[in-house]
Amino acid sequence: MQIIIDTEKESVDNLKRIAQIVEEAIIQKGGKVQPQEQRQQAQEKPPIPAGGKTAGGARVIPYKDMSNKMSEIFSNLETRRR
Repeated sequence: MQIIIDTEKESVDNLKRIAQIVEEAIIQKGGKVQPQEQRQQAQEKPPIPAGGKTAGGARVIPYKDMSNKMSEIFSNLETRRR
């Protein structure tokens, strides 16, 4: 199989179909293809460098879930105005 693709001219739907065809060809040859969801999860989380600093010297601030904080602030807004 030989494929030449101009990614600038092809639509996203066509590129997705091409990717699916290539994955099916890999599976038919006996290879394994990692599901797309797993590939996206692996790309989303870069490793946290040891020592708390990036290669450029910036501080690494650990993730802190603050999803409930805004609702807490807005729910107490009425009592703060008094």
